[in-house]
Amino acid sequence: MAVKKSKGLFGDEALSITIAISTALITALFTIIGGASNGAHQLHTGPTIETDKDSTIATSGKTNTQTTPEKPVQNVTPSSVVPKTDDKDVAEATPSIEATPIAPRPGANRYAENMRLDLPEIEFEARFPTGSSEEPAYLPIMKKIGSYRDRLKADAIEAKETALANDLTFHPWDVDIQFAEIQRSGNIVSAKGREYSYTGGAHPNLNWQGLIAEIDTGKSINLENLFHPRIGISPALAIAACEQLKQAKIERIGETTIDGEPIECASNRMKERIFGAEIALTSSDIDQKFGGILFMFAPYTLGPYVEGPYTIIVEQEIFHLDLRPEYQELFGGNALRLHVE
Repeated sequence: MAVKKSKGLFGDEALSITIAISTALITALFTIIGGASNGAHQLHTGPTIETDKDSTIATSGKTNTQTTPEKPVQNVTPSSVVPKTDDKDVAEATPSIEATPIAPRPGANRYAENMRLDLPEIEFEARFPTGSSEEPAYLPIMKKIGSYRDRLKADAIEAKETALANDLTFHPWDVDIQFAEIQRSGNIVSAKGREYSYTGGAHPNLNWQGLIAEIDTGKSINLENLFHPRIGISPALAIAACEQLKQAKIERIGETTIDGEPIECASNRMKERIFGAEIALTSSDIDQKFGGILFMFAPYTLGPYVEGPYTIIVEQEIFHLDLRPEYQELFGGNALRLHVE
């Protein structure tokens, strides 16, 4: 006898409905799970920032709800912009900060513009114009003064030892020297130096030093070199200097004599006295021109110590035509009357 299948709740129709419902529930479940997974994945799909091993900042896909950290957050630069380098590479790439020695300017010298000695035996000071330590024109005179200082130091120490050995009183020596620039014209500079000194004896002494030199080379220029070779030192200059000296003598002692002997301008002896003076070029009332020639005579040169020093100036117009052509253009106008201490 054939067996008839049951059509109860769990029959074929119910089974079909049950399978359909189960399938729908499973599909929905996977859809929800998949959506959550995709959402979580999307939160982390922003640009990736690589950091090196020393970095202390980590990126996060979640919104930061913490309070502001105590330390400031550093900006992290993507490694594609700044390649990672180790400490050795940084050290080699960093330029040295050590000072590079500066080569001395051509013509510069080692002499100071203020030379000093402060010893029990001697006080010495020599002052030069600002910037003269880098001027070739001043180098010869600075060397000369430097050697003079060293010699005076040795002499003063010896003088003190000699005085003490003979039970005599030693008075410390005192030397003060000052150079002042007078004028520049073309490649020529002129300056004058004054020295007050006490090195024993009855009274202090006064001396002069003239300077005429090329600015660029420092080469000294003698008075004779200024004038045309066929003329030599201008005769007009010699006569004018002698006549001015006679006038200065009259104003000071009332007569034109040197140690009781009359001044004779035509004599070679008188010319030797005049051009044995310290000589410099004076400034002019025309800018950057020399106005004349300055003669400086120290005490004893033209008479006894009590007469003191003599200084005279001869105007450039008197000897202008006797100058070498290359020097004529450096002179012009009227000489300025300098106060020479």
